[in-house]
Amino acid sequence: MFLRRVVNVRPHSFRAIGVGALPASGPARRHTRSLNSDERKDNLEHLGAYERKDPELEILASEVVLAARPAAGSAVTLAEFRHQPHPLSTDGRVPDGHVLVKTMWLSVDPFMRCRFNEETGVEYTAPYQVGQPIASAGIGFVQVCGEGVEELAPGNIVMDPFDAWPWRSEAVLDASSLQLVPQSMEALIPVTSLLGNVGLSGLTALHGMRDAGQVTATDVVVLSGAAGSVGLLASQIALQAGATVIGICGTPEKAELLTGTVGLHAAVTYTGKSQAELAAELARVIKGLTGSPHATLYFDNVGGTVSEAVIQQLAPKGRVVICGQISMYNTDEEYPPPVSSTTQSLIDDRGIVRERFLVLDYADSFSESLAELCRLTTTGRLQQHETVTRSLEQAPYAFVSMMEGKNFGKALVHCAKPPPSAALFAWLRGVLPPWVRGHLSNVFASAEAFAPELPK
Repeated sequence: MFLRRVVNVRPHSFRAIGVGALPASGPARRHTRSLNSDERKDNLEHLGAYERKDPELEILASEVVLAARPAAGSAVTLAEFRHQPHPLSTDGRVPDGHVLVKTMWLSVDPFMRCRFNEETGVEYTAPYQVGQPIASAGIGFVQVCGEGVEELAPGNIVMDPFDAWPWRSEAVLDASSLQLVPQSMEALIPVTSLLGNVGLSGLTALHGMRDAGQVTATDVVVLSGAAGSVGLLASQIALQAGATVIGICGTPEKAELLTGTVGLHAAVTYTGKSQAELAAELARVIKGLTGSPHATLYFDNVGGTVSEAVIQQLAPKGRVVICGQISMYNTDEEYPPPVSSTTQSLIDDRGIVRERFLVLDYADSFSESLAELCRLTTTGRLQQHETVTRSLEQAPYAFVSMMEGKNFGKALVHCAKPPPSAALFAWLRGVLPPWVRGHLSNVFASAEAFAPELPK
């Protein structure tokens, strides 16, 4: 199942390059939310949006760059971004070994926050540079190939699965740095799944819940950030294991989607509640479901007081999987941040195991895991939920909004329509029933490996 929520915040004063209707993605329920005129004006002032003077001047691309680093301990705001023209070479030649690509989709992920600092504090990604484009995972299609590029052809859909696709409408990239998306994959799932369910989010959820969390049918699982990209998928992995699953999220609307659409046993909101109040509500909810007020497994995406409230309700020998700490990303705390002395004493007394989880530690299993995630997605057992922001110039808004917890599921930016050749595969996805696509995913998985080349 694919549920897409479209955030239409594109201001009328900019003629975005190649932006049109969203491509077909199978059955979907789309929710829309638009900014009012004052909010649009505020975005324009911060982002430096411009109006293209000559719509025929296709050589003039646009980009979103880092305008300035945020102050220490501060959240990233729209003021840290700048949207500007990016002229490409006018000699009509693409350098040897390179391709000219048009950006279709950009991924927006919490781990990107550390890249706005002078030092990321982690070994697997580098900081953004002032004046240079923001980069993330992304998908686009080849327009022109330079000499020596034999593996790719115009119209091929390509991607960077991790952190190196520049936030540019069009870009000249090293062909060897890109992954070709197999046409069989296009026929089975929308390409956006490769940034979500069948990408880094899915891998994090699968390995985090199964391998690090060791989830079983006897577990009572609590997840913070349950409505985010990873949390939503990890919740479903836990449900498939037969566990009792409770999600923590920010709004009643998200809680209703978690229980009514995704199928969680319960959802609790944290907004406006103290740590003690949240712990008490969790105890009531868990006891109502299981007869005991204690959980056995906590999948931590948030950190801070939310996590301390959950840890209070963990049973002896409980487990904590530290997947992310989004509430702490704007601070200078070490990662993972320490808990309070009271909570640490409780962890020690109860023998609770609290460990950091890094999906890259499981890179040797990615190929098999992605094949499984593809099967789960094509058969509808793993729902895909997306919050889509339209147009490159609104990518900064997508990032700020995601960091404020306003997305449900995977946060994406839609920049351009796919090439005409993609229409056939969209049609195939629409006519093939899920069980057929599930069978085909098994066949294709054994015939052609598709695994992201991520840093190890």
